[in-house]
Amino acid sequence: MRTNLKERAGHLARYVARMDEVHQKHFIATLFERFSEKDRLKRFEWVSHLVYSESKWLKINNGMGKIITQDMKKTLMEVASMCRYYFGINPEMMPFLIKTSQRIKMRVRMRR
Repeated sequence: MRTNLKERAGHLARYVARMDEVHQKHFIATLFERFSEKDRLKRFEWVSHLVYSESKWLKINNGMGKIITQDMKKTLMEVASMCRYYFGINPEMMPFLIKTSQRIKMRVRMRR
């Protein structure tokens, strides 16, 4: 049964990859509509880690940590924008970067 499900998922992935961009966007939007907000964020994190390697995320997290440690008054948006610009991340990733900077800022506060 599992191999059958994996095969079906593989067929679906190939089918979606052959679609034009408009239909791909519609498929992804429809898929994500089915998830709760919490599950959407979780899936988005999965995709982000697949697109950007783990080492790059470590650099981003460390960079955010340094920025926040140096100046706690920086807003989450400023920190996320600085990292987006410095690491050349797609602007559509801003909501995820803001959420990441929020987690890092909380972690830095807890350490203090």
